[in-house]
Amino acid sequence: MTMAEMPITRSDLRDELQRELRPYATKEDLRPYVTKEDLLRALQPYATKEDLANLKADLRGDLTRLILAMVALQAAGLGAVAAIVRFAV
Repeated sequence: MTMAEMPITRSDLRDELQRELRPYATKEDLRPYVTKEDLLRALQPYATKEDLANLKADLRGDLTRLILAMVALQAAGLGAVAAIVRFAV
């Protein structure tokens, strides 16, 4: 087996990845420039877990009302058909 055919080792892979990722900034590189307030301000437009939980509850309530309305319409339709059949006979 030649050197070119040998599988890459874990340490070789780690070294290669570190060489590839060097141009990117790390947390430590950004810490002096980005404050917690800056991050919170940047994340302001995004939904929180609480927002999503409230939305889920609202959607569940809406779905329940929709299902009840569909059942009521089906019952009303069945009643209308029964009335038509009764008076038609």
